[in-house]
Amino acid sequence: NTRTGRFSPMTVGGPGNAQQWLIDSKGVPRCCVSYTDETFTVHFRAAEDAPWTAIYSYRDDDTAEAIKPQSIAPDGRIYVVANNGNDTSGLYAFDPKTRKLDPTPVFAVKGFDADDIDLLWDRSEGKLLGISYEAIEPGTYWIDEERAALQATVDKALPETVNAIQVGGAGDDRVVLISSSSDRDPGRYYLYQVKQDKFQGLGATRPWVKVPEMRPTTFFRYTARDGMQIPAQLTMPA
Repeated sequence: NTRTGRFSPMTVGGPGNAQQWLIDSKGVPRCCVSYTDETFTVHFRAAEDAPWTAIYSYRDDDTAEAIKPQSIAPDGRIYVVANNGNDTSGLYAFDPKTRKLDPTPVFAVKGFDADDIDLLWDRSEGKLLGISYEAIEPGTYWIDEERAALQATVDKALPETVNAIQVGGAGDDRVVLISSSSDRDPGRYYLYQVKQDKFQGLGATRPWVKVPEMRPTTFFRYTARDGMQIPAQLTMPA
C-alpha cells in the first residue's frame, strides 16, 4: 500500500517454486508459473477462494511447446506468448478450462518473435487497448479505434520517428504525452492537446546529440550455415 507503506502477502498457499505471478483486474493472483525438475508448470485458479490447478507443463528445453503467460483477460482466459506450431511466436488466448490455445493469434508480426511485448489495458473497463512490440522498429498495434486514430494523427505530424503515446482525459479534453525517437534521435517528448490540435515540445532526452549528423540504421537478414535466417541491424560510419 503506497499510502500506508504496509506490505500484504498475496501468494500464501499458492504453488511452490513460483517464478512468475499474474493478477487479475481486481488485484487477485490467478495464475503463476513454477519451475521444478527442469519443467515449467502453469497454475491457475478461477477465483480468489478457488483451489490452484496445474493446467499446462513443458520442459525448459522444449521451446516449441512453451507458453509464456502475459495477462489475464476479463473472461478468464490467459494471454500467452507461444509458437503454436509456427516458426515464430505470437500472442494467443489460452483457455484454462479446455487447456488449449486459440488457433488464431491475437497479435503476431511476420518474421519476428513476440517475446518483447507489453499489453496495454484500460483496467476500469477491462478492455485490451493495444499491444506494444519490437520488430524492425518498435511499434504499437492498437485494437481500440480511438487510440488507433490518435496514433495516426501523431504519426502524420511526426513522420520521421517512432511515436509512443500515453493518453489522459476523455473526449476532446484528452491530452497525449508522446515519446518520439528514431535510429538517429535518442528521443524527445511532446504534448498533444486534442481539442486545440496543438503540439508542444517538452524536451529531448539527450539534447547534446546532433541528430542530423547521426547515421541511419539498416535492417537486414543473413543466412546461417544451417539455413536459419538471422535478423540484424547495421550502422555504417560516415
